[in-house]
Amino acid sequence: MEILILMVIVGTFLLCLASYQDLKTTEISDGIPYLIIILAISLYTIQGFMINDFSNIIISLKVGSLFLVSGLILHHFSQWGDGDAWILGGIAFLLPFRPLELFFNTIFIIMGFMFFYCFLIAFKKPSVFGYFFNDIKKHKKGLMNFFILCAFISLPIFSTIHLFFYVPMINLVYTFGSMFMLLFGLIIGTRFLVIVEKEIFTRRILTSELREGDFLTKEYLKLLYKNNKLLSKKDIKFLQENKKAVWIKEGVRLIPAFLISYLFTLFGGSLIFW
Repeated sequence: MEILILMVIVGTFLLCLASYQDLKTTEISDGIPYLIIILAISLYTIQGFMINDFSNIIISLKVGSLFLVSGLILHHFSQWGDGDAWILGGIAFLLPFRPLELFFNTIFIIMGFMFFYCFLIAFKKPSVFGYFFNDIKKHKKGLMNFFILCAFISLPIFSTIHLFFYVPMINLVYTFGSMFMLLFGLIIGTRFLVIVEKEIFTRRILTSELREGDFLTKEYLKLLYKNNKLLSKKDIKFLQENKKAVWIKEGVRLIPAFLISYLFTLFGGSLIFW
């Protein structure tokens, strides 16, 4: 028990430190996720020797490796930074016993965090809200048609479930309403994220200020003959020799969302299993 408490305390401290660095500088120290993984493996191994049962370390290695590899694949396709991938893997090494809860909690908390973060950031440039409302007005007909189509598709399905499986209609109405509101929030939120990315997260900087791992916008990827938006040292050298300035995109700083997901899952929370 003392080993698990030590692991939780040190793991939480390291994740808090990574969150602080991410919010302050958009980067985290490479050593933090490595320390988290080493901490988990070491303490689960010690626990195995103490109780003569190594099932926990085996589960930790399996689940942690799966999450880490999945995160690195997303990183390869420029969906987030390498630090995000390693932190996700580190958390899975720490909390390997409820992988489905950890997976879904992380997805939903990241989505909510992204919307909240972008909403706060938008106040730096209030005109973003005007662009957003104009965008919704521009696409309102398409949005209405989409939701009407969803209703026409869903009603026969729910009616069939009610008639043949004797599920109370009130439960189906509640389910339909919840799904509708979630879908509505996702679509509207995604449009808002697109506006914020274009107006705030995309900026022009001197090539001398480029850092490894920065995200290039599409037009400059053609110069490098690559699809991966993440810059390497070789890419930076080439751009510095051929361009004075380029456009890059900043992403949402996700490490605090991983911290929230870790704590929520640690204390038994689940956003998908009730």
